[in-house]
Amino acid sequence: MGPLGRRSEAVRERLEDLPPSSKFVYTILEYNGRLSQQEIIEETMLAPRTTRYGLTKLEEADLVDSRPAVHDARQTCYAPSSTVGGRGTEYASDVLVGVDWVADNTEAFRGDDSDVRLVQIPTESDGSERIPGSIRLDQVVPEDRRGVPDRAHVAATLGESGITPNTSLVLYSTDQNRMAAYVYWILRYFGHRDLSLLDGGFAAWAAAHGSVTTDAPSVSAKEYDINGTIEQVRAYRDDVVRALTQDTTILDVRDPADRRSEPAGESDGAQPDGRIPGSITVPWFEVFGDDDRFRGRAELAQLFEERGADPDEPAIVYCSIGERSALVWFVLQELLGYSAVKNYDGSWTEWGNLVDVPIEQEPESTG
Repeated sequence: MGPLGRRSEAVRERLEDLPPSSKFVYTILEYNGRLSQQEIIEETMLAPRTTRYGLTKLEEADLVDSRPAVHDARQTCYAPSSTVGGRGTEYASDVLVGVDWVADNTEAFRGDDSDVRLVQIPTESDGSERIPGSIRLDQVVPEDRRGVPDRAHVAATLGESGITPNTSLVLYSTDQNRMAAYVYWILRYFGHRDLSLLDGGFAAWAAAHGSVTTDAPSVSAKEYDINGTIEQVRAYRDDVVRALTQDTTILDVRDPADRRSEPAGESDGAQPDGRIPGSITVPWFEVFGDDDRFRGRAELAQLFEERGADPDEPAIVYCSIGERSALVWFVLQELLGYSAVKNYDGSWTEWGNLVDVPIEQEPESTG
């Protein structure tokens, strides 16, 4: 199914009369997000002239947005336009689905050869209930919820769950989608392209439709190969060190109280006080409205820009162990279209335990 199955009618109508090269390029941008022209050529293997022609036609149809690349103003990056269509295209990328869409596709999820899977990411407090048609991926996140799992382990887990590299995955969890967003980021890191979140997660489904089950669909194992990793979405310690002397936004998304005393279950043994120098603070839960769905694009953009985030600067996001920061990475990268966002999965667990790295003490007024 993929993004094609969630395109708005307005997008379909505009694409209908465009040349095949435009349709191909648009599909690649749906899967990958913002890309430079050279990256589009590499992904599509189209000739440069054909690529330029396809992009020109998409721009004339107002189907793509363009802006200079963050690291090289001589290059232009392209992404699907955020001004065409309805609910899904309010954001920079069409990576959210609603409960009604899930309800309409329940039968498709159950099929053994389905090209779309509804996936519950379990949390520690979950029981056995799930949305009908859901499979569970309970082996992707490391037991200590730190770092990323081994590539071979991820490939085996996905394959055993009936997933191929071309399967469209819609993820959800019961914790305001924190674990779902974490797995979304992990799978994006390992190169899985077609990913979405159920907006509002399990709570939204329970409130709107209510039907749950303990039954798991029967799926046959598939082959899943991982060719590499997408390093552009992951920050390492050295990236953070370099960011301290560059025009890079560093966002601390922990709860205010966490920066003084880590909560039970997330204690990292590090210095309890402080943050990475120069960090701006945007607690992760502020990205949601009252119904646990994501705020609208304009509200989210205002939230981050008022705190000092610049959509045209590279950004690194961290929390305690990389889980909540993956959620905010999703907001910045996927919903707002920031062009260079990395999740620092080492987060405060790593930074707070390092020797000879700078630490900024939390002001007394915070919290």
